[in-house]
Amino acid sequence: MFNQTELGLLLTDIKQIDHITWVIKRLQDAFEISFEVKEQEIYASAYIGISIFPHDGQTVEDLYSSAANACSYAEKNNGSNRYVFASQSINAMAIRQLKIESCLRGAIENNELQLYYQPQIETSSGRVAAFEVLLRWHNPQLGDVNPDEFIPVAEQSGLINSIGYWVLYGACKQLREWLDSSLEVGSLAVNVSGVQLCQPDLANRIHEILTEFDLNPHFLEIELTESSLVDSDDKSFAVLEQIKELGLQITIDDFGTGYSSFSYIKNMPLSCIKIDRSFVTDIGKDTNAEKLIASIVSMAHGLELKVVAEGIEEQHQAEHLTALGCELLQGYLYSRPVPQEEVAKILTMQLINRPETAHESNERDESISEA
Repeated sequence: MFNQTELGLLLTDIKQIDHITWVIKRLQDAFEISFEVKEQEIYASAYIGISIFPHDGQTVEDLYSSAANACSYAEKNNGSNRYVFASQSINAMAIRQLKIESCLRGAIENNELQLYYQPQIETSSGRVAAFEVLLRWHNPQLGDVNPDEFIPVAEQSGLINSIGYWVLYGACKQLREWLDSSLEVGSLAVNVSGVQLCQPDLANRIHEILTEFDLNPHFLEIELTESSLVDSDDKSFAVLEQIKELGLQITIDDFGTGYSSFSYIKNMPLSCIKIDRSFVTDIGKDTNAEKLIASIVSMAHGLELKVVAEGIEEQHQAEHLTALGCELLQGYLYSRPVPQEEVAKILTMQLINRPETAHESNERDESISEA
């Protein structure tokens, strides 16, 4: 019979709670496998207590005490969750994150994932020029799970690669069906995680999908968050170069919320910049935000990049951004994200509440003067 043994594990440079839960999950998985001791197969169980500096203690002694108390609680509880955080709120968060990972593993096979599409409006014509592809997940146990919650879990667990491929494949398949039905959808913008850029064969996989559905590369656009690009290394940049060489457009999403420098932007193989909704919301309320938007548009055009603005909810926002020269606008003013069966309705009826273009305004003024 083996006695209980206490072990301590110190994690440093942890930036998010979900990083801790990822380590816990791997520790738990390790104890699912038997250990061989003196040619005997031994199964062991582990109870884990977690304390976090400075929430659960300022000193080594305090942190140890908090973790030990949490571990004792986990052992006494003896339920399916063999770990406990010293903080109840963090503990509840960790349990949900592990539940999300567990359910997410079967999301593709159980047909729980769905693609939605939000139109992007060309300011020069007021018509739909493209759609952003957005991932939605409904799980029978968890209900509707926000992408901001399950995407980080997918990245930490390694599930993002299979999910990302599913999104790319599904979007291109749907695009082929629309084109065969003579629907002019323009291009599709698909979000790609920075983790996916670590796949050296990503460009090849995209090329294979485009070939399978006989799609011109200009129909597909890749969106990456600014933070994921800042965290990328030389290998990731090489993958981006390969994607650009295929003929795809590459867009920085949520621009202005990260920490990229101008030199960083200059060296990336970009085609477009998307202004984050946090700036758009302040139009008409904050002159500094308006100046920043004008600077972003000017910089982008100086680098021969297109500009998309997201989060448009008010008419005055659309008019302001159109006057600055933004090529594309996206937001609830025009349409919420819709499932694929509603895209045809948007395209055929062009149900777009758009600002009047400068060309139309001139034509109207001329007709009034002639009358």
